[in-house]
Amino acid sequence: MAALAEAGNEAKTRAGLLYILGRGYHRTARLAEAIESYDSALALDATSADMFVSRAWAAMEMHDVEGVHHFAQMAIRAEPSSARAWDFLGTVRLEMGDTIAALEAYEHALRIDPKFGLALLHRADVMKRLGKPERAVEDYEKILAMPPGEVETGNLIGKNGKVASFRAAALEGRATARWSSAPREVVEADLRAAIAMEPTPFRHRLLAQHFRRQPDRIEDAVRAMRASYEMAPYLVELQLLFGEYLLVAGKEEEGLAEIRSIISKTPGYMKAHSAMVIYFRMKNRLDEAIDALEVGYNANPDAYRWLIDRLISDGYWGDESRPTRTTPELKAAFRKCLSAKCA
Repeated sequence: MAALAEAGNEAKTRAGLLYILGRGYHRTARLAEAIESYDSALALDATSADMFVSRAWAAMEMHDVEGVHHFAQMAIRAEPSSARAWDFLGTVRLEMGDTIAALEAYEHALRIDPKFGLALLHRADVMKRLGKPERAVEDYEKILAMPPGEVETGNLIGKNGKVASFRAAALEGRATARWSSAPREVVEADLRAAIAMEPTPFRHRLLAQHFRRQPDRIEDAVRAMRASYEMAPYLVELQLLFGEYLLVAGKEEEGLAEIRSIISKTPGYMKAHSAMVIYFRMKNRLDEAIDALEVGYNANPDAYRWLIDRLISDGYWGDESRPTRTTPELKAAFRKCLSAKCA
């Protein structure tokens, strides 16, 4: 019996080491190696909910829906009293679109451990979806009231694979929950505190959006949007937003340069072409709007099928053909449409 117990302890130890190895792979986005390590760990020890939840997360990132459900259920079977297992089940249900069932799972997790940070954050997010921001604020404030050592449980993993701050997430969440109800300086204070604690492109973008709502803070909005873009210059959507904020601030040359840079790098990114068309049209510079529309159409005519349909329905295009390149006739139709503000 002693030999069996020793062998069992050795297997658990090996499983624990493999699990740690798997999490290391997981956090560095090496999913294949992570899955191999998790599976090896679970073959040695199938009693840990944490191992099953990590394996389920890996399955989710691999778009393995069947695997996600299987490992989520196995986590609860392994440890029915695991707050992390119930919290993850809530996330699975939320991904399936069942908000109420997700809420039930999060609340079950919090009955097990009222201080489980992930479940508090997730329940708060669900409350915002359900149109109950005041309930969300209660959960965010529970997190903020706890000593850091108590709330940093459950491993909140950010999109960069690193362990993220619960307190920063709660500050961000409280700011968005009180977006329209709290004084603007209160929302700004939460966002600035979250950024100071853990800067992310998204938080800088939120701060920029907050300033954008205030006509006298457009320069602050541009600075915040610049900070967002500079943290992730590979994200064209952030560069586009930065360009658009520059245009709103009256910095036309800089703003158009950013948008043209996107078009040069990624000609098929239709949002950049549309931004050019909208801007020139708003400025009543019809020729430049049509030129921008032509460039976008020629880059990706399939993206403009809706516009051809609109031209046909409004009588600006006389046949059912959908040219793969602009023609003088099609540009003339564009002009009539834009002049009449039909699209």
